[in-house]
Amino acid sequence: MTNPHGSRRRPRRLPLRPLLLGVALIFPALPAAIASAAEVEVPRTFNAIGVGSSTSCAIDVDGDLRCWGAGSMGALGTGSTATVGSGSGTAMADLDAVIVPAMDASARFVAVEGGVQFTCALDDLGSVWCWGRNEAGQLGLDSDSLSLHPEEILAPVDLGATAESISVGPYHSCAVLTGGSVRCWGLDHRGSLGVGFSGQSLGSATSPMASVPAVDLGTDRVAVEVSAGGQHTCVLLDDASVVCWGANSFGQLGVGDQVERGSTPDSMGDALVAVDLPAGVVSLSSGGEHTCAALVDGTLHCWGLNDFGQAHVIVDIMGWFAAGSDLETRSPVRVLDTRDGSAIGPDGELWLRIAGAAGLPNGMRAVAMNLTATSTSGAGGYVTVFPCGPRPVTSSLNFSSAPTVANAVIAPVSADGMVCFHVVGSAHLIADVSGWVR
Repeated sequence: MTNPHGSRRRPRRLPLRPLLLGVALIFPALPAAIASAAEVEVPRTFNAIGVGSSTSCAIDVDGDLRCWGAGSMGALGTGSTATVGSGSGTAMADLDAVIVPAMDASARFVAVEGGVQFTCALDDLGSVWCWGRNEAGQLGLDSDSLSLHPEEILAPVDLGATAESISVGPYHSCAVLTGGSVRCWGLDHRGSLGVGFSGQSLGSATSPMASVPAVDLGTDRVAVEVSAGGQHTCVLLDDASVVCWGANSFGQLGVGDQVERGSTPDSMGDALVAVDLPAGVVSLSSGGEHTCAALVDGTLHCWGLNDFGQAHVIVDIMGWFAAGSDLETRSPVRVLDTRDGSAIGPDGELWLRIAGAAGLPNGMRAVAMNLTATSTSGAGGYVTVFPCGPRPVTSSLNFSSAPTVANAVIAPVSADGMVCFHVVGSAHLIADVSGWVR
């Protein structure tokens, strides 16, 4: 098969996580009876999708890119500013493919993402191409002029190396380069580019890409994935940890405070604080003012602004009440208080024989307690209460910079009457039991 430039398409590498889209979403319904296959275009299969503030794009198995939605400022990459796809029955075959004459004739698109009225795409040779709105240098073209048509693009974003992946926020973009370094460009709002140039536009006429340094991720650390949020950016590192920088008014950096990072060079590098998560991260995604991460244990953790429930609630189930079982209650009795001694942690564990203690009976299968963590470490952490065996990768109580945090906990008891408390971080613990299940 040949491309629009007349050369033969060569084999291309596919994205790491190819996506097959349901064609019913973007193709008109097929008639009940079809006389012959030649009368109907064969539905396309897609490997990648990307969305912007008011645009959607898809890359098919041939590496061709098509976009629909609001074409204002050239975000669709076709030279038109019209809205495309608002009518019923819009078929992919009717959409113009994005063609960048300056792109290598053998190259094919493999990834695409959109911001506010601009779009960036990655080809399989590692080049990044952007078009559309550009008053803040978000196209990385060393210019402040918008690009209505990719024909106006004379070269890809000057990253100094080939790109492995890209991510686009509303007004800034980032790429993970071969070797694991990260470079970001566009509007550096509140440190979102991570290079200490807050308030400036990088990749513009006044601050060209050649002057944009790589993000300092810390000693011997390299990036696996980058995700650009509204005014913050997060990176998955090679040790399966996550670090974030930029705006932090709603805790979107996930470090237990509201201090922005990235506005000054001394807040980056080894000064970056990893998000405290109970297991390694395999994927992450940043929203306007919140961030989510999928962990290796299959759980999902989110943090940041939660005005519409976007940060979600993490629920860890440790058991259930069987039919016929009863919770026996009593006046609260204190079974643990470490304030007269040393705090537990960091990464410490306390074993407590709870059966027969403080007037509690033997033979309990679980206890209901109010668990309080106080004098907690400033970096935050969590407490796991479990029946002194293999420790689950869950939390019973989470704490951040707040000096005292409490939570109601149903804690299983081991066969020999033990309950264990594991603290990630550091804290004094107080446990008051008010009931049990036999």
